[in-house]
Amino acid sequence: MLNIFISYRRDDSPYETDRIYEKLVSVFERQHVFKDVDAIPLGANYREVIAREVNRCNVLLAVIGRNWLKCRDEHGNRRLDNDADFVRTEIQEALRQGKPVIPLLVRGARMPPKAKLPPELRELVDHHGTPVRPDPDFRHDMDRLIRGLRDLAEPAASPAQGIDAATMPRSPSLVASEPVAKVNTELPHEIATSIGMQLVLIPAGEFLMGTPDSDKYAYDWEKPQHRVRITKPFYLGKYPVTQEQWEAVMGNNPSHFKGPKNPVEQVSWDDCQKFLEKLNKREGNPVGTFQLPSEEQWEYACRAGNTTRYCCGDDESGLGEYAWYEANSGYATHPVGGKKPNAWGLYDMHGNVWEWCRDWWNDGYYKESPTDDPSGPTEGSHRVRRGGSWSHPARFCRSALRNYFELGHRYYFLGLRASLVPADK
Repeated sequence: MLNIFISYRRDDSPYETDRIYEKLVSVFERQHVFKDVDAIPLGANYREVIAREVNRCNVLLAVIGRNWLKCRDEHGNRRLDNDADFVRTEIQEALRQGKPVIPLLVRGARMPPKAKLPPELRELVDHHGTPVRPDPDFRHDMDRLIRGLRDLAEPAASPAQGIDAATMPRSPSLVASEPVAKVNTELPHEIATSIGMQLVLIPAGEFLMGTPDSDKYAYDWEKPQHRVRITKPFYLGKYPVTQEQWEAVMGNNPSHFKGPKNPVEQVSWDDCQKFLEKLNKREGNPVGTFQLPSEEQWEYACRAGNTTRYCCGDDESGLGEYAWYEANSGYATHPVGGKKPNAWGLYDMHGNVWEWCRDWWNDGYYKESPTDDPSGPTEGSHRVRRGGSWSHPARFCRSALRNYFELGHRYYFLGLRASLVPADK
């Protein structure tokens, strides 16, 4: 039976890798598809498991997104330059053993230039890769990959010829840079409520929050840019809460721009708490509790692995494909989902309506924010809002842009998106 090892970076292509993994599992069965950290049992030794699985596999799939080559550790060093980097070790060992290594190019990535790879990985460029594109091409691309994998079925390499966990390079900085929580692969990728609200599973991981000093649009309260780790997966609304969803729970529609599929607006932070309280009672969901996302959850999900101003890059010329904002909105909201989603399948993260977050506002919080799961200031008089809106220029729709309102403030460009943190079992 074919054994498949999937090598990827969580801060480069987690959403795409999850989709690839689930499709392969449906064909080859879960015990024959190893997806790096997600497949390691709690309490098991990372290096021993990875060493065993690299030795056992017949083929290694190297998922390469647009940030794969550039990903850096918490010290600012490029991860591929660390000879203890897991991704480098996995691919290097598979190449050394002469196993088929297939580069899977996602999110529009191209094969990295040979000169920019460590010498031990330069052979990777000579291996024939294939793109795996988002819908509507995903099924076609995966069918082609699966046919190729079936043709490659060969006996696994002998463990005696493979990598030895005891001699595997060790790097505390690398281990520390990995998410500290194991993603529960039993959690569905999407869940839905009785009112038709869809939520997407966002994997644990880490990212750079805030804006670099070099960005001319940056405000002081977006600095310093700092590393944040999300240690547990969470769900986030695929779309902002719509007017028909709000009305199903609250029995009213406060919105200025009427339309059942348009985002609800003119709701205060306090109004949102009442909505979420009623939604939790209505759903009786044992999976977790609906709430507003934290500020770091919101930005992490908005970026979806990117470090640029917008989910689509630094240039605002492409923003119109993803957002309703001042330049294209006609000064009104629009039905949710009318633009392209980001890399993690979330719509309208830029523009349409501002979205409340649960954090208190503090101009200088980034200077003291902890790395792991920051919860925001403990008190304040205003709450955070994110995302920009139909009435604002592109620079106010940046992933890192943060602003605030008083708790009772209502306006026709202000709405919400629900989140849910799965309950601990």
